[in-house]
Amino acid sequence: MTPKNKEIVKKVEKKQKPHEEEFEALVKFGLSENEVRVYLYLLERGEAVGGTKIAQGTSIHRQYVYFILPKLIEIGLVEEILVGKWAKYIALSPSHLEKIARKRVYETESLIDNLNKISKVGHDQDFEIVVGNKRIRDYQMEFVENAVEGEIQYIIAGSSRDFLNMMGDEYSRMLKIQEGKKFNTFVIGKKEDGEVYGKYKASKVNFQTLYVDGLPEKLPQFTIRKNEVLLYSYFNPPMLYVIKSKDVAEKFKEFFFLLWRTFGGEEIK
Repeated sequence: MTPKNKEIVKKVEKKQKPHEEEFEALVKFGLSENEVRVYLYLLERGEAVGGTKIAQGTSIHRQYVYFILPKLIEIGLVEEILVGKWAKYIALSPSHLEKIARKRVYETESLIDNLNKISKVGHDQDFEIVVGNKRIRDYQMEFVENAVEGEIQYIIAGSSRDFLNMMGDEYSRMLKIQEGKKFNTFVIGKKEDGEVYGKYKASKVNFQTLYVDGLPEKLPQFTIRKNEVLLYSYFNPPMLYVIKSKDVAEKFKEFFFLLWRTFGGEEIK
């Protein structure tokens, strides 16, 4: 074969393998090769398609297509739509991959926490920095969506209005989820924070506040949860510093209770 013919063959092979880079990345993400083929096919179609057409378009046996589709639906990459008596399938936005990844991170963190309870091996605290309004908002929403019923959080408020602005339209949805899961939220803040947290007080979330005079104007906002402490910084770009440690969270909780008692708050049960 002449060098020129070899070059032609290479170009043909390249054309025969579209989206090869994306294909390999999705396999590394955890999808099987056939799952990737079905998802990429539906992404390219951009419309609801029946199982037979998917089988024809992917060259995967129809029986296997109907085995793959429920998995992609469960993962959160494909949606089933009923058209009359027939089911059709449409790909969800690739942005769902980030949500899936965050859910996996949360589940992994929960697993690590459970394993640490039985582990005799020493471990250091984990630290993460989340940068940008969207990523911070996504982190916040991912937490409330995966939180257990009766979740408790303690907030030392600072720049509360910045937090509200950052959450945007997601703020109301966050409250709805917290209502459904019967969140318990305790806040120490400045008197002007009362306006910012007005929606909280009007919701069905168990929400107790203690407004204090004399807190620093630029006090950072801390949120203390069972196994992590969050520090919000609203400079440009905004950042969220996350310390994932049960021991650190307990120390911050003790500090919160000290402030709560010092400023005359009612006993937290």
